Amino acid sequence: MTAATTGDTHGLLALLAPGATWIADSGGKVTAARRRLIEIFGGKITDLYAVRHPDKLATVAVPRRISR
Repeated sequence: MTAATTGDTHGLLALLAPGATWIADSGGKVTAARRRLIEIFGGKITDLYAVRHPDKLATVAVPRRISR
């Protein structure tokens, strides 16, 4: 949080795994999420999710592979 709120770009990037993804959901049924879900593997952030759409949240417990 310190790296993100102080503008420490290098510190923030050091926390991210290579190929880390950001997924956000906005518009449609609800506005974008205010809280993020973060996945960490090997001490690095691999995925960040910001989803509030009720239809999408219904399957949040289903493991999935994210690709670009």
